[in-house]
Amino acid sequence: MKKGVFLILAVLFCLPAALFAADDAPYKLLDDSNFVAETKGKLVFVDFYADWCGPCRQFAPVFEAVAAANPDLFFVKVDTDASPKLSAAFKITAIPYIVAYKDSKVIAKFTSFPRNEKTFDSWVKKVVAAVEKQD
Repeated sequence: MKKGVFLILAVLFCLPAALFAADDAPYKLLDDSNFVAETKGKLVFVDFYADWCGPCRQFAPVFEAVAAANPDLFFVKVDTDASPKLSAAFKITAIPYIVAYKDSKVIAKFTSFPRNEKTFDSWVKKVVAAVEKQD
């Protein structure tokens, strides 16, 4: 493979996912500076990830598909490397770390396997039903 082609491929695969997030993505990219303000008073489904994380990259299309299928819900992605304060506040020790968050606290964690659209969408719907029951 020629050096130029290799360099282009290397750059494309190493660029942060945030650069590829379209304005019309079914989720928001948040960080230390805007997470609290953007999530206040909302039920939020959060995917804490890192660009270098293989399992995070595998889960990304699942998260996006479920977010797109549920446009009435609020989905957020947070890059743990770019958001050290949030990572510390949530005590993240492994990623991807997927949680439901409301009123400044984690109300549920997504730990099911396999991490596919069916299991994630089912979990999201269970969380929404539980929250609606409490409200």
